[in-house]
Amino acid sequence: MNVCKPKEVGPDGLFVRKRFTRHPVVISAKRFAAIKGRSRQDEKHAQMEAVEEERRYRQYLKDGNELLCSLFTDPNAPKVKKSARAQSKEAMAVVKDVDTKLADERLRKQRILRANRLLDQLKPGPRALHQALIYSEMIHQRKYNEALNEEIAEAARAQERADEDLCPAALVPFGHATEEEEVAKQTAKNVEHAQLMREDIAQRAKIREAEREQRVFEEQVDRAHYKCLQDKEEKALKEKKARKIAFNRKAYKESLQEKADIAEHERICDAIDDRRNCVYIVASRNLDSRYGSHVKQLRQKRQEERELQALRVSQAQQVLQKKLEERQIHAEDRHAFETQVDENRRQCEREVLAKERRAYQKLEREQDAEKLRRQQELQRFHGRAA
Repeated sequence: MNVCKPKEVGPDGLFVRKRFTRHPVVISAKRFAAIKGRSRQDEKHAQMEAVEEERRYRQYLKDGNELLCSLFTDPNAPKVKKSARAQSKEAMAVVKDVDTKLADERLRKQRILRANRLLDQLKPGPRALHQALIYSEMIHQRKYNEALNEEIAEAARAQERADEDLCPAALVPFGHATEEEEVAKQTAKNVEHAQLMREDIAQRAKIREAEREQRVFEEQVDRAHYKCLQDKEEKALKEKKARKIAFNRKAYKESLQEKADIAEHERICDAIDDRRNCVYIVASRNLDSRYGSHVKQLRQKRQEERELQALRVSQAQQVLQKKLEERQIHAEDRHAFETQVDENRRQCEREVLAKERRAYQKLEREQDAEKLRRQQELQRFHGRAA
């Protein structure tokens, strides 16, 4: 009998609910490292790196083998395709050579343009225009300096007039220089200043002339240098062309010799192939005749073995068929016996169940009669009491 326990009530009047307590999980360092490794897939990455390293190593060995085999190939054999790495190296070398050639060609064109420009400047027409430009610039500077000096002198005179207006002659102390003397002094200063400016202009003109001569000399030197470089380049191109012609002639002779060697080698190979084919045909005929007789004997022997095997198999099948028939008869007898036993068992069970049903029906009739008797007694008792 189960007894219901009352629920616990807390101080706040609410039922106390049992909660699951959490315990710390203690694992080993090896297991924790394995969990971290699975989360980061360290093993998978290590396997992938190992596979990639193996692939790279195999490719390295393959490239090395191809390079080594290329050093010992037969010149008469067909050429083998180069590896991707060798092809990429050759392509990079060709591209680098082409870039160098383009850069050299560009520098050569620039030098030629500069030399042509120097030649144009040394011609009479451009040279006269350049001198006229320098002369016009000198005249412009001279006019500018004269206008500037005139402006300075005019400003000085205006300042003198302003000073005279502010300071009358009566206030000038005795013994000072007169106005004519001041004008003379100023004129002498202006003349001296003009002389110095003319000397400076002449000095600058000399410097410009020296610079022009130096520039012309440098241009002539550059022209000679560029002419020398152009001669060297033309000489190098001629030598290169001659070497190329000699190389092509030598390559043509070698190709003819190589073609003759290949033709002789092919003739020898054809003769060897003809002899080998003849020997092979004779040997094939002999072998075919021997093989035919041997195959005929094997077929006769195999036919006899098959007949014996068929006889043995038929005898074994007859014995097996007889055993199967006996086993089937025994199984049928056993099945009939088991069927009879099951029928008898079910008949007994039906009889037992019929007896139990009759006993149960009799018990029910007795209970109904007893119940009816009690009801009648209760009715008589109630009738007397009333």
